[in-house]
Amino acid sequence: MLTISPKQNEAVDRIKSGTDALWLIGALGTSKTFGAALILLSLAYEYPKSVFGVGRKNTPEIRRGTLLSFEEAADKMNLNIKINSQLLYIELENGSKIMFFEMDGSKDRQYAKIKSMNLSAAMVDEVDSVNREAWATLYGRIGRHNENGCPAFIINTCNPNDAWTKEEIYDLWKKDDLPKGNDVIE
Repeated sequence: MLTISPKQNEAVDRIKSGTDALWLIGALGTSKTFGAALILLSLAYEYPKSVFGVGRKNTPEIRRGTLLSFEEAADKMNLNIKINSQLLYIELENGSKIMFFEMDGSKDRQYAKIKSMNLSAAMVDEVDSVNREAWATLYGRIGRHNENGCPAFIINTCNPNDAWTKEEIYDLWKKDDLPKGNDVIE
């Protein structure tokens, strides 16, 4: 039986109350990706025909970590999903899709692949390894496919050490000075 943690419930509450960007911050092994997967799968189930994007620095990291967390979460939720491991997407029986893609600026300098997406909501796994411009481009694509009222948001998992997320999110959160629409759960 799947047990949802208080922090996972808090994350869902913040998304449903209108946060634009949720930052899940913590050390390695604190279930940030798994928790985010539970949230996206739950919302994909609740809002039929929604489209979610999940980015990470590169495809091997998606295959070795992120996608496996989504498979595990779907299994624990008893969701019947179809996984296309070649094209990297998950499809639910209600027509919702979760697409996985890399956010490597050296392979897509203008982020044209990201700019072509129309998403209900999104996630960036290990966002501190992704270029800030790639993140901003993806953030601009949320809420564009929203026929069923799914909240438009982006979930970001990270362990902000010295990347842009430390200065722009973690340090500001510690000073209680986060930009409007951003929430952090540690």
